Amino acid sequence: MRFRQWPRKLRLAVAIPVTLVLWLAALFLIRPAFVTSVAERPYERGDYAEAAAVDDWLKPLNVLEPWKYWFNHGTAWAQDGRYDDAIAEFETAFSVTLSRDAHCVIANNLAVTEEAAGDAAADPAVASAYYEAALQVLDEYAHCWDGDEAATRVQRKLQDTSPGQGEDESDQAEGEGNPDPAGTQQDQLEAKEQQAAQDHQSAVGTGQGAAGTTSTTENRW
Repeated sequence: MRFRQWPRKLRLAVAIPVTLVLWLAALFLIRPAFVTSVAERPYERGDYAEAAAVDDWLKPLNVLEPWKYWFNHGTAWAQDGRYDDAIAEFETAFSVTLSRDAHCVIANNLAVTEEAAGDAAADPAVASAYYEAALQVLDEYAHCWDGDEAATRVQRKLQDTSPGQGEDESDQAEGEGNPDPAGTQQDQLEAKEQQAAQDHQSAVGTGQGAAGTTSTTENRW
């Protein structure tokens, strides 16, 4: 018996699932090119708020990989300096996928963001908390990348924010005859902020990730 001769209800029962499967397959095949062309335009020109809004619109297209919505949101917020929002999005991305590869991608951007949040923190205690969180991620997901350059860098920053570190440097400067220890501290702070900005730009904006293996920009979508 030909398909056209089947009872109507039976034809529908067969046709609807088949059509749905074909639609999903087509969506999966065309999604990368379409999404990249639409979602990355505002992101590449630095309009991260608009990029996040586009992510909201494209969220239904991530039915097969739902973690990417939260990951993309987090990446946009990290570039926009909304570090706490970005961290929350990355943590949600972790919770919606069991993929080992996806966890490595998310962990990379999470560690970069926590480091950047520490760099931006005015309170040394707050900065230390962010650095410690970044080190925890780098340690837990050390299998995701080669080398420990990022962990070494963050550990150094953590030591620089330890209680008494600034006082020791000030005492040393005063003991060496520096007439303005307060000025020395200010110079050190400005140098630290400048270096932190350079580290963040290198890690997040130009293609080098937390451990020099992945990139937040390239990992979107």
